[in-house]
Amino acid sequence: MSDAAIPVTIGGQAYHLRYTYPDFKRMEDSLGMGYVHFLRDEIFRSLTAQEVYLWRGLKKETADGRWIHVHPDTPEGRQQAGELLWDHLRETGDMRTILSAVFDAFTQTGPWKIATDDKKPEGKAPKNLQT
Repeated sequence: MSDAAIPVTIGGQAYHLRYTYPDFKRMEDSLGMGYVHFLRDEIFRSLTAQEVYLWRGLKKETADGRWIHVHPDTPEGRQQAGELLWDHLRETGDMRTILSAVFDAFTQTGPWKIATDDKKPEGKAPKNLQT
């Protein structure tokens, strides 16, 4: 994992989204599923999942360069993250900004990596394929 962090503004406050291994373990425990399911559309776009993703991913950088969680790892902290999300949605109607930031944070600081090379698969092309 890298030291990257994705900036996001929620409720007029600037935060960063960044995930570590303990964050993913906690999210798995909270959602009752393995991380491989987190990006499934019906899960990823749910308020419950986004609450959990913000709860464990929202960070602020300290003066000495450490990343700390915005919300404590408690039921109250999770509720605070959910209320932040809900207030953002009620004020802006914009879930896309959060979905995009969480996705970017997952793929830049989490276990997923976006394929960027244009290599063609090895092997013979099917005979009926026109090129």
